[in-house]
Amino acid sequence: MKAPKTKIVLLSLLAVLAIFLGYNYYFKPFYIEQVKEVVKEDDTTKFSTQSASLSAVDVIFNRFSPQDRVGQLMAWPVKIDASGSATTNPVLSEEFLTKLSKKRPGVVTLFGNQISSESARAAISALSSHNGSVLPTWIAVDHEGGRVQRLNGDGFTKLASWWNSCSTDKDKAEQVLVKSAQELSNVGVNIVLAPVLDVGLTNGIMGDRLCSNKPELVVDRVNLYKETFKAQKILPVLKHFPGIGKIATDLHNEFAITRVGVEDVFVYRSILDDDSGVGVMTAHIGLDNQFAQIPCTLSPDCVGELFANYPKVLVFADALEMKSASYLPVASRSGQQKELSLEEVSRKAVLAGNDILMYGPGVTFEQLSEVYDMLNREYLSDPIFRERVDQSVKKIIGYKLGLTTNETETPISQPE
Repeated sequence: MKAPKTKIVLLSLLAVLAIFLGYNYYFKPFYIEQVKEVVKEDDTTKFSTQSASLSAVDVIFNRFSPQDRVGQLMAWPVKIDASGSATTNPVLSEEFLTKLSKKRPGVVTLFGNQISSESARAAISALSSHNGSVLPTWIAVDHEGGRVQRLNGDGFTKLASWWNSCSTDKDKAEQVLVKSAQELSNVGVNIVLAPVLDVGLTNGIMGDRLCSNKPELVVDRVNLYKETFKAQKILPVLKHFPGIGKIATDLHNEFAITRVGVEDVFVYRSILDDDSGVGVMTAHIGLDNQFAQIPCTLSPDCVGELFANYPKVLVFADALEMKSASYLPVASRSGQQKELSLEEVSRKAVLAGNDILMYGPGVTFEQLSEVYDMLNREYLSDPIFRERVDQSVKKIIGYKLGLTTNETETPISQPE
């Protein structure tokens, strides 16, 4: 008579377990029980922040003033022209470079059209000579290929769109990527904002910025791109977490809501389980299986799921001036949609867990100076905010030490 009761209890436990697992997938689709150890002793191309001696990171961290620490989080957009020289480009005038150096920028993102290798090298040299920090200022560029490639003038290989690249023979695609990575390394680029991990077809808003609607192919080509650029000591930033391949809305102009699909989880887990020593860019997209009215970039749940499972990942917030980032669901009495200020968006992005704050070319130096001042005030007055900033800064220091050493097998606690 006891057997049926035992069976009922067992079935009840299994039912509860099934509900729990279903809940976890729906609300935490990227959750894993244990993060794998991804730093392999025989792989000299992978960056490791986890293996860094804390004393080395702390020595540099302790040399930073509060302003230095805040500065490491911000990526300042700089537009350069065809010449890229300080004498003919007013953006790179001595006055501008001096003003910028006082903000201790951790990253500078280059913007412009048809930028040549000569102009890029001149601009990067001018920026490096006015670095106001004990660590180098990283230089970042969009480098997806096709319509999203800043460095595509004379001296640079023009990449096909990501869709066409993924459709090309792999050996040929690799040859092009190797050449391109070497060109960027030669002029001093440290970060490429690519490749795109979003899964979908070209009939959506992303168009040919997508690789494929086949997750296995996306993983294969993302790994090829990632390893090629990391071999040149250039950090790839995978985008756009947690996946926007299915959306029909331009997030630059308006907010949208999506659902994380099985294919999105498969792609990110396949890449990051194997190698989490990369950058990942968060998207300003609402998730209907979390808090649908909050952009992922500003959501501690969405971003938190990323760095909780992959703590070594360097998290980049997509351009924070985008309309989707400032979205507020509460309408004003006038019926107009309210928006967060750029300062508030930036503050929330830090608290959500983003390590580096990105901004587009339309954001002025004056606007970012206001953001910088606000972040400094928050750092000095809010212990929770200060702790969050310090976590990001120490991670950034670890990455920068790893990227600037020539001895890839030497722990990043012993930079040259």
